[in-house]
Amino acid sequence: MSELLNTKGYNFRLIMKYSLQAAMISLSIMLFSPILSKYIHELWFAIIIVGIPYYYFFTKIKSTTEVVSCSNNTIVLDNNTFDIEELSSYTIVSSLRLYFVMRITHKNGKDYTYYLPVTEKQNIESFFESRHISKSHVFSDYIAKYYLILYILTYFLMLGLVYYFGLQIYYLIKS
Repeated sequence: MSELLNTKGYNFRLIMKYSLQAAMISLSIMLFSPILSKYIHELWFAIIIVGIPYYYFFTKIKSTTEVVSCSNNTIVLDNNTFDIEELSSYTIVSSLRLYFVMRITHKNGKDYTYYLPVTEKQNIESFFESRHISKSHVFSDYIAKYYLILYILTYFLMLGLVYYFGLQIYYLIKS
């Protein structure tokens, strides 16, 4: 079994999990921001709200890199080995400047979505095309492609709402 491709990538489900955990940490800190802003300078407060949760996010993501390996008849996705015949379709979507999204669909319906380095994009496309695996696009591909934009927009919207509710709670307690 000769190995044609071996790279490391990031599982999209773990990215979503850890980014939502980081957002919950930020939102919980922001809820108490009217009280804490009296004691902490605004610059340090901004670092606490954004910096600490994203330090958590990046350390978690860096520790969860997964191996993606393709050989003649099998694909290995972080210790899960699949025969080529078990795969029903794949999708490759350009997402970020340094990474692209690869989604593999198993015949049992389970999807595996990974961010992989752009340097491996051509190799992976030629690997799937040479094995005659069909391409298919689903709506979740767009979520993975635009996840960063969607996340940032909802994150700042939620920060504003939580700040507003925290301010209302502060004035309710103060009066």
